[in-house]
Amino acid sequence: ASQGGGLCIEGSSLDMRNVTIDKCSALGKGDAIIGKGGGMLLQKDSIVNMNQVDIELCSAKNAGYGGGLAAYDDVTFETVKDVNIHNCSAGINGGGIGAQQGVTFTL
Repeated sequence: ASQGGGLCIEGSSLDMRNVTIDKCSALGKGDAIIGKGGGMLLQKDSIVNMNQVDIELCSAKNAGYGGGLAAYDDVTFETVKDVNIHNCSAGINGGGIGAQQGVTFTL
């Protein structure tokens, strides 16, 4: 996928429990589209609850960010419990998590 290798959510609610996202990548596309969210891309007014989630061996390439998870444009993480992001990488920023433009985490 060019963005959101394992999962892409836009303007939605997402409840995740007992989930593994493994060996996914966001490749981007030329110079115009960078790789965002190798494991997950969450964007534009989404609400997320995560419980017992593993994101592993994911990558965002081509000047990408958020190898494990990328979130932007007003994403709210209401619940984040027992979440592990490991062995993920990004071409530029946020090998594990890349967040920008109004992202709220409640830990």
